[in-house]
Amino acid sequence: MTGPRYLNTGGGPYLERANVTHNGNRSRYGAAANPGRDVTTASLHVFAAARQQIDALGGDTDRLHESVTSIEAEVARGEAADGVVIAHALCTIAGLAPELAAALAAGLLDPSAGVAVAVQSATRWALREAHR
Repeated sequence: MTGPRYLNTGGGPYLERANVTHNGNRSRYGAAANPGRDVTTASLHVFAAARQQIDALGGDTDRLHESVTSIEAEVARGEAADGVVIAHALCTIAGLAPELAAALAAGLLDPSAGVAVAVQSATRWALREAHR
């Protein structure tokens, strides 16, 4: 076998020899399998879509905009992101617009968005808290 092999499973895991689990969106060595897509651009689309949903809601959406902006600022910090800020902002959004919080969380947890593990952990925690 020459060179790394890629298997597009739509993000689902697949197993290869030696019981190593690989994600369908990542190459064998951990680089993005879609080299034409910039990671920062992918995460920016998540926030642009969230802002469009907020604008479509109408009414007083200042708290929603502030929460999305604070999450975006923390995502930009990468692994140094403050999980408490992200979780608090996502819980605020979930209280005001649950569908928006679910869509934003799904975007942040999508492997192609390329957000830091710290951000993904805080997002998962906030989702659990929002569903209590």
